[in-house]
Amino acid sequence: MSQSVKNVAIVGATGQVGSQIVKYLLARNRFNVTAITRPESSSKPAEGVIVKTTDYNSHNDLVSALQGQDAFVISLAIGAARDAQTRLIDAATAAGVPWIFPNEWGSDNAHPVIADIPVNKPKHAYREQIEKSANSAWIGFVNNLWYEYSLGGGWFGFDIKNRTAKFYDDGNQKLNTSTLPQCGRGVAALLSLPVTTTDGSPSLSNYRNGFAYISSFFINQNDMLASLQRVTKTSPSDWQITKRPVDEAIKAGYDKVAAGEFMGMIDVLYGTNFKPGAGGDYGETKGLDNKVLGLPEEDLDEATSWAIDRAMKA
Repeated sequence: MSQSVKNVAIVGATGQVGSQIVKYLLARNRFNVTAITRPESSSKPAEGVIVKTTDYNSHNDLVSALQGQDAFVISLAIGAARDAQTRLIDAATAAGVPWIFPNEWGSDNAHPVIADIPVNKPKHAYREQIEKSANSAWIGFVNNLWYEYSLGGGWFGFDIKNRTAKFYDDGNQKLNTSTLPQCGRGVAALLSLPVTTTDGSPSLSNYRNGFAYISSFFINQNDMLASLQRVTKTSPSDWQITKRPVDEAIKAGYDKVAAGEFMGMIDVLYGTNFKPGAGGDYGETKGLDNKVLGLPEEDLDEATSWAIDRAMKA
């Protein structure tokens, strides 16, 4: 096995997190980045990316496209076919790709409460699939809920345009959350580590068949509201706040899902992360890899301004 990662393939190179991973891999000027794309895709990856147009339904085509890759990053949309990742992993292990980043990019799926959420349950099988192979290992990337994406999209309970917010309990429960750029920086830094070391210094092998944990902020909904007020130059009286018990919100979310409303999963996923002891505060309970990866401290209000831009364009 090579002592460094040079060739990195990615599925989802133009997506929310995939584009950021590509950006920061290219910025390091040490990786050959290949986007594995479907023939029908109209999205164009960033300049400098090698594009391999591949039939995702053809095992042989996928294996051929992944030959010679040191790492394979899988970033799929939530609506992707359930067997899509299975087929991608089958091809990557057959091609002998040593390192596979499965489609995690979210909460701490090592925590039993988080792992039991329906959108997270299938992820264990993908990790197990990789572990059973003779050629490959997985690294799960834990960044929790994307900050600017979630705040701007209303998933954290804020309607920025109408200046309303729905708090879980009193809005004081903190969680770890990451910006999309921090996710990109984190993956690029992780893949820049040597595969192994003999002096105990950080290496990629430290994360073999395990999770890497990063975060931009450790904050609660009140902190988010305060940042929104600073950036928008509004006062508390300009915002209408409602509160609901987190357990009640999670149950209501499950009820919606049972009734065929998939968006109920927002309250299940986000409510669980804001529930004390449920795993949303992994930085406090398990520690972070930010320092090992050399990740910068970020400015909360700047990230909030990105969220406001997203909300206003919606």
